[in-house]
Parts: sequence; structure tokens; C-alpha cells
Amino acid sequence: MDDIWNYFLVYMDKKLVAYATTFEEYLKVSKAAVTISQVLVLPPYQQYGIGSTLLQTLYSYYLKDKKCSLIVVEDPAPDFQRMKDCVDLNMIL
Repeated sequence: MDDIWNYFLVYMDKKLVAYATTFEEYLKVSKAAVTISQVLVLPPYQQYGIGSTLLQTLYSYYLKDKKCSLIVVEDPAPDFQRMKDCVDLNMIL
């Protein structure tokens, strides 16, 4: 495992239902971005807010880290971008 990658796993009833991976560029360069590389919610568990909650968890985790200057998403799919826009708007309001 590489130290600059983090894995966030979501379990329900002892089953893995979602995960996210992030790449912490700021561990190589000070005051750099964190890249959300992958977010996946398995199809039977989609539309229950798991992806939104996972994204909010990622934000909370990295906003506390003073070395993180920016959170970006690597090539987001259209559905993910729509969900992210809603999460971002809720955080702003």
C-alpha cells in the first residue's frame, strides 16, 4: 500500500456497500490538493444517500487537515457531479 492513498469503506450489516479512494498530493508537496479518485456505491444501495454521506465524510476529514489546500475530483461521472453539486450547495447554505 502507498502512504499517499486513503481508502474509505462503508459497511451495512457486515457487507461492503460503498467505498472511496483519495490521493493525498500534499504528502509529496506542501499545501497541495487531495484528489478524490474513486467513489462507488453498489447498485442495490444507491439512492439512499450513502454517496452523499460518504462525500460529506471525505470533506469533513480533509477540511480538518491544515496541509490540504484543495479537494478535487478526478474525472467525475455525470451522476457523481450532480450529487457533488447538491452536497456542495448544502454545505454553502
